[in-house]
Amino acid sequence: MTQPISAQTSGHRGPTHLEVVMRMLLKAVLDTQAANEVFRSGAAAEALDQIQEALQPEALYGFVEEGERVFFAVFDLADPSEIPVISEPLFGRWSCRHNQ
Repeated sequence: MTQPISAQTSGHRGPTHLEVVMRMLLKAVLDTQAANEVFRSGAAAEALDQIQEALQPEALYGFVEEGERVFFAVFDLADPSEIPVISEPLFGRWSCRHNQ
């Protein structure tokens, strides 16, 4: 069983799960017209399957927020360098916008 970080000692031999993996929440706000076209064409199921395969999310939720299609994915991120690999396909396929 993995020890909490606070319970580790200086003689610990390697990182624990808590030190290696970062839990992430991805929120994608989809362009309404582009997303509607993806759904009309029947490509939405394939696109969502690709997202699930790439992220292996613990949870994936789709909903409408302020008239826009939105989805949340909760997943583990092993390395921050994976962020562009995860986000770039979303910008192209779904025409997502990001909030800052």
